[in-house]
Amino acid sequence: MKSGSFVGVLPNLLYMEGSLLSNLNSLNPTTATLRGTAEYVLSLCGKFLLQAQSIINNIASGVATISNPANQSVNVGQSATFSVTVTSSTPYTLQWYRNGIAIPGATGLSYTLLNAQLTDSGAMFSAIATNAAGPVSSNTATLTVTALLTAQWWFGSTDPYAALSAGSDTLSYQINQTITHDAAITINYPIGAENNQFNVLRYPNTENQKTTWFNTNLNNGIIGDPQMRNILNINNFYYIVSRVAMSLDNVTTSLTYT
Repeated sequence: MKSGSFVGVLPNLLYMEGSLLSNLNSLNPTTATLRGTAEYVLSLCGKFLLQAQSIINNIASGVATISNPANQSVNVGQSATFSVTVTSSTPYTLQWYRNGIAIPGATGLSYTLLNAQLTDSGAMFSAIATNAAGPVSSNTATLTVTALLTAQWWFGSTDPYAALSAGSDTLSYQINQTITHDAAITINYPIGAENNQFNVLRYPNTENQKTTWFNTNLNNGIIGDPQMRNILNINNFYYIVSRVAMSLDNVTTSLTYT
C-alpha cells in the first residue's frame, strides 16, 4: 500500500482498532490481547502524539484578538496610516487588505498609504491576524481623500460688492492660503497693509459657512454686522465681503472667520 493511501485510510483504521479495543475491554478487561492491541494502536499513533497535543494546546489558547483601524481623511498627496493592536498567547501573523485583496508586504501592525490621490477615496482597509487557533479579522476602515483646500483674500480701495452680488468675480487675490476642512479660516495680513480697504474672503462652498469674524483690534461680530456683508454663493465659492472700508493697519496680525 502506498504511503499516501495509508495516510488516507489511517482514520478508518484507528476507528476500527478503537472499536475492537472497546469490545475486547467489555468482554474481558484483563485479557493480554487487549494490551497487545493497545500497544499496536500506540505504535501507529505514537509519532503523532506530540503534534496532536500541540494542536490541542493551541486551540485551547484561543484565537487572537484584534482592534479596529480608524477611518482616515487626508488631502491629496498626504499619507494615510491605518493601525491595529493584536493580543495573542501564541505566535501570529498579520496581513492587511484593501477592498478585500491582500496588500503585498503589508504584514505589520500598521499600514501607510503614501501620496493618497482622489482615486483612493472610498477604499476600505482591514487586517487579519492568524495564530494556530485560526484567523480573526478587524472591521474595515474607510479612506477619504479630498482636494487640497485653498482660501483667497483680496483687499482694495474700490467696493467690489456690486459686481460680486451680480455674480461677476474679476478680483486678483493677493493672498492664497491652504485651509483645513470645516475649520476656522485665519488670514494673515501682509505687513504694511493700507488704511480704508474693502476686503473679500473666498473659499469653497463644500466647506461649512463661516458666520462670525474675529480680531482683537477690530469690532468682533457676526457676518452681516456693520463691518461685514452677508455671505454670497457664486460658482461653487462662498464670498464674505466687507460692508465698509476697514483700516487694515489696525489689524496687526490676522483676521479669523469661524
